[in-house]
Amino acid sequence: VGRDKNSVKSKGGITMLPDLTLEELNPLDSEMLILCGSDNAAVGGISDFIQKARLFIEQNKSIAAICGATAALAKEGLLDERLHTSNSKEFMEMTGYSGSKYYVNAPAVTYNRVITASGIEPVAFAIEIFKTLNLYSEKTLSSWEKLFYQRDINGFFELLGEVKSNA
Repeated sequence: VGRDKNSVKSKGGITMLPDLTLEELNPLDSEMLILCGSDNAAVGGISDFIQKARLFIEQNKSIAAICGATAALAKEGLLDERLHTSNSKEFMEMTGYSGSKYYVNAPAVTYNRVITASGIEPVAFAIEIFKTLNLYSEKTLSSWEKLFYQRDINGFFELLGEVKSNA
């Protein structure tokens, strides 16, 4: 999803081509809106995406935000009354939001269909997304978490076993 259908290059140099525009995105046709952080997210740079996130919440659809996108949610009051996390409590307080008492010092938090994560915790963020979308069996998700989050090589062999048993 993009503001328009023109290609977008990430800060890391990856070029993406949106399938649809933000205006075309309908929460009722979606399971989740994922908001990536950006350098300008906390200062209004993604406010149009945050307004779409508000619609997702109103329609009982999931949203996920990482890094600066959490600050953008906070700035618009979307985290004032729900458990959440981000890069740090102080980072969030810079937005002037009222949800400081709901801040949780954790890699990622899921609460009432809203996932938030620290910018240095992309794997924890992905795990919460996978759980919410029910993308994998508990066994597969446990092995995936073991490999990528705990960095335990046994997770690889467990996943390999899952692939062989599903073949």
